[in-house]
Amino acid sequence: MGTRKSPYLEERRLEDLIAAIQVMGVNPWGGSKDWSTKLDNPLSGDNWNGIFSQHPEFFRKSGDWISLRWRYTYDKTYDGKKHRELTDAELAELTPADRENLTHKPLDASQIETLINTAIELHSHAIAHQEEMRWWKPVLIPSGLALLGTILGALTTLGSVYLAYYFASLAK
Repeated sequence: MGTRKSPYLEERRLEDLIAAIQVMGVNPWGGSKDWSTKLDNPLSGDNWNGIFSQHPEFFRKSGDWISLRWRYTYDKTYDGKKHRELTDAELAELTPADRENLTHKPLDASQIETLINTAIELHSHAIAHQEEMRWWKPVLIPSGLALLGTILGALTTLGSVYLAYYFASLAK
């Protein structure tokens, strides 16, 4: 595994992910080229596109269009103007031009909750992993200081012996 820093460790990233999941999950149009109009400015980065690019586990990019991956798994059967999913009979009556205006249905509350819980778990995992990578500090730093103390003690003893020998030879 590489040493690259997890995007979940960016300050306030979890807040941004939760906000994006909530808004994108219920937005009647499913995706957008510019989410900043609906999400305000992100707290953990310069722009939303950068955040979405760092989290492909949640967000899908298709050209300039960005949407939640989970919503993309559904067929385009949702009419954003009517705010409802069309029946098979209604879909059969649509013209090709009308079909172009359909989108993927919004997520329900339990699906949004699942995505938010997943983001929280991934954030917690990133923090735990970062802490695991610090195991060597409490072991090696005291060991290194003890070794340094031993070396300094030995040098002090050698220095004392040398000085005693030197002064003894001067006294003769």
